[in-house]
Amino acid sequence: MKRRAGIVSGEKGYLPNTFIGGVSSVLNTPFLVSQKMVYKDTLIPVTESEIKGLKVIGSNIEFFIDVDYDLILDAFAYDLNITYYIDLGLKAHITNNLIFREAVNFNEAKFNASTTIGGSVFYKAPISIIEVNNANVLGFGCFRETDAISINLPSFSGVLSGSVFRDSNLLENLTFGGAITSVGSYCFYNTSLEDFIYFSNLTSIGNFAFYNTSNLNKPVVNNIITSLGTSAFQGSGITLFNSTSLTSAGSGCFRNCTDMTSFSAPLTVVGNQTFRNTSVEVFDFPNATSVEYGAFAESSNATEINIIKSLTLGNNTGDNIVFFNIKTGCLIRVNIALATNNLGGADGDLIYAKDTRGCTIEFYDDAGDYVSTL
Repeated sequence: MKRRAGIVSGEKGYLPNTFIGGVSSVLNTPFLVSQKMVYKDTLIPVTESEIKGLKVIGSNIEFFIDVDYDLILDAFAYDLNITYYIDLGLKAHITNNLIFREAVNFNEAKFNASTTIGGSVFYKAPISIIEVNNANVLGFGCFRETDAISINLPSFSGVLSGSVFRDSNLLENLTFGGAITSVGSYCFYNTSLEDFIYFSNLTSIGNFAFYNTSNLNKPVVNNIITSLGTSAFQGSGITLFNSTSLTSAGSGCFRNCTDMTSFSAPLTVVGNQTFRNTSVEVFDFPNATSVEYGAFAESSNATEINIIKSLTLGNNTGDNIVFFNIKTGCLIRVNIALATNNLGGADGDLIYAKDTRGCTIEFYDDAGDYVSTL
């Protein structure tokens, strides 16, 4: 998009450094423009005298400003006119929240002075061109539901807060200036993310963080993290998960990860529907003391399941959902206590697995020695 540069007639000597598209019908005087701004880190409105050389060019405006300023809360929220905001003078900051929320025609932003992007700044704006090269703080949901395909954040590292990129379903590529150490809840929910090179650095992954990132066909290796949030990877495209530190995974954590063929971690609890509808072949959890409802349901590639220390299966002894539609003929190794915990008979999940799925059920004692077969 070509923008006018040069000396503005009427106020000689001022080269425009700020360009705003589509707004000339409502922002066409220095006073009106200044009402969208406060002096940086204050609540004091910018005076109209700071807006110099204002020029209307069709539906767009351009001007010169030489003071640092913040755009106010909701400055262009729900605006039907604005199409771009370009700050070439490195004066504009987008620290406040909801600045361009649901500005339905807003598609280009350049704010390279701003170190902070406020919460939900671009929420539901169809923005596709974003330049925020100095941002090192990202507010909650700041890029939520945009049309961006690629976002470059060369000054950012560390902790990603919740919902930052949520439902930006065209988003494929992200680059950061340094390692990411934490991913908040819903951060990448329902995006088209194709790669994430920081899995090994993560100390926490929130609920639904990578939910439905079906294009993320990458292995995950992490030997730091100890727990994962609910549905953290549900529906993602990850191909394997390997960890020497993970002991707890939230409900549905890997549900519908149909590209995941290998999983290795010292889980002590196998959560509610954690591995439902995955392609993992061998589940080896010799230290797991509890296996919850639907944990291995629809694991149609599973050939072996080792849970010899678990004293419970599902919600109660009569349930039959833990191994629902498990691969026919799967070998399941369990604790001998489960042979008689259902009114003197075998646990209902084991009866289902044997009678309906043709699984082999082997019982082991607390020392790990084979006792009998169901």
